[in-house]
Amino acid sequence: MLVCRYHLSLWIFVLLICYLQLWDTVSSDLLSVPPPTPSLTQAPVGNTVLGAVVLVCRAPEGPGGILFRLHRVKKLVDTMTFPSERQEAQFTVRVREDSPREGLYCCLYQNSQGIYSPYSHYLTLKQQGVASPRAPPPPPPPSLLPPLLSVDPPDGQVKRGQTLSFHCSPPPPHSQQSPKPEAFLLLRTAKATGHSMGSSMVHPQASLVSHSTAQTGAFHLGPVRGGEGGSYTCLYQVTVPRQGPANSTASHPVLVTVTELLPVPTLSLQSQAGEWALVCTGSPAFPGARFSLYRLGSTFPDATRSAPATRHRALFVLSSQDGPLSDQYQCQYSSLLGAEWSHSERSPLLAVPRVIENTTISPPSSPGLTGVDWPLVLGCLSVVVLFFIVLVGVGVAVQRKVKVIVEEKRKRPYPQTCEHYLSGMG
Repeated sequence: MLVCRYHLSLWIFVLLICYLQLWDTVSSDLLSVPPPTPSLTQAPVGNTVLGAVVLVCRAPEGPGGILFRLHRVKKLVDTMTFPSERQEAQFTVRVREDSPREGLYCCLYQNSQGIYSPYSHYLTLKQQGVASPRAPPPPPPPSLLPPLLSVDPPDGQVKRGQTLSFHCSPPPPHSQQSPKPEAFLLLRTAKATGHSMGSSMVHPQASLVSHSTAQTGAFHLGPVRGGEGGSYTCLYQVTVPRQGPANSTASHPVLVTVTELLPVPTLSLQSQAGEWALVCTGSPAFPGARFSLYRLGSTFPDATRSAPATRHRALFVLSSQDGPLSDQYQCQYSSLLGAEWSHSERSPLLAVPRVIENTTISPPSSPGLTGVDWPLVLGCLSVVVLFFIVLVGVGVAVQRKVKVIVEEKRKRPYPQTCEHYLSGMG
């Protein structure tokens, strides 16, 4: 029995010794596993000094290193040591251009257990030698004068179905070496604001209407359908030596108005509260329109009035304080249809007499009583006639009623008295 116990104890002791040796081997293998491979990158040019570059040796996420080493091929270049683990280290090296192999760099790091990581991949440096002097900047493009834009009809007013003709002519050459225009561009601003489109072809509200490669710069649009109104400009393109194509500044805008979108108004001379005034009457279908009064041959209106929301006419009081009156006037009205203004044609010319004694204007000498409001006169006459008709009808009815009452009284028998009764008895 004793011999068996001795052999069992010896066997347990041998197993324990083998287990300890095996654990020592495994633990040593675990502790000797190298950390992950680092990466080596070159910092941007902005982080360098003249003739040098910055190389960044970075460890992967996780425990970093306390010692970083930079090698050129196999030669140690620089070493950086930190008191605690860091994720990266930056090395500043001088650029050498004597050999291509001098630009091959790699790095490694050592963790807190004293184990080195594998070498990183080789990095080829981008040569950062002394910057060569820059070439002088190209000369600025020549100042191209704006062209001249004209339209036919000259006043820019066109009717539906007609054709618009634009002519974009370049400015006269200021020198013999001025580049000749190679193409012309016609641009349109949908909303006619009256402002210049600027000196560039690109404009927030501008759209290319037509492109012409001919040197005449002629454009034809039509037949007009109603949406062609707005402000038009043109420019031309040239080829500048050693610079390429260039655009000129835009021409002055030309305003185009499409008429006959609204019926033609009428202009009349009327007396209002002892003063003479011009009354411009538009279509009843467009109440609240904006009315403008023009002198003969004038492009811009003398006065502008907005009619009330329920009226379709505007009143322009004539006064000699504003200067001598013209012999003839016209009016026009505009209405906002959707997002754009639509305009009517100008009314026929109306002759207005000259001022007499500063504030009095004699009535027009032409027959027809232009200042008489015939609808109002006819309305008053109709009311009077209707009143008389009603009055006559009431009189006739009363007369007939009286006749009926009289006839009934005549036919009614008289009552008999006592005397008549007694005489009948006798």
